[in-house]
Amino acid sequence: MKKILLFLYLTTLSINLSFAEESWKLEKNSSGIKVYTRFTSSSEIKEFKAIATINADKLKISNVLMNVSNYINWYPDISESSLLKIVNANERIVYYKLDMPWPADDRDAVLKFEIKKQSNEILIKINCLTNYKAKSGSVVRITKASGFWKLTTDGNKTKVVYQFLTNPGGNLPAWIINMMIVDNPYQTLASLREKVE
Repeated sequence: MKKILLFLYLTTLSINLSFAEESWKLEKNSSGIKVYTRFTSSSEIKEFKAIATINADKLKISNVLMNVSNYINWYPDISESSLLKIVNANERIVYYKLDMPWPADDRDAVLKFEIKKQSNEILIKINCLTNYKAKSGSVVRITKASGFWKLTTDGNKTKVVYQFLTNPGGNLPAWIINMMIVDNPYQTLASLREKVE
């Protein structure tokens, strides 16, 4: 019995270590947009990183990303979005609701956006807030999410990196979420590029 328990422990440990050490894997490379995924030690759901070079100034792109109330007009799967609070010049609290395919319940999230500007780079850090706004109806509240948008000047263009790790909660198995993890960031960057170019 001790040998079986030791085997199970070592197997679990090796799986967790492999998640922690996993490198980015290129999942999609199309129309100038690359999407990578990887497992981390903190989640069974993959983290994604999407990269594209967009023919627009980083300030213009940043303004679109910070205009959360307009997400419903270009951001894939968002059916409701709003700015809840301007904390200061570099911090916002935002809300959005995701339209999930049947039979899954819709999701919503309250997020803190923190903006850091440098001469050639704008970083928008995103973290989940769990107790800021009560949820309503059958919507499932996302309570684990973190990532960033990084906009770096590249000549007359901007290199855009969108990296995110989230757990949408509810009863969706991790393997189903991981199967769908590539399309949303790809479509998001494609829509953003169309919006600003």
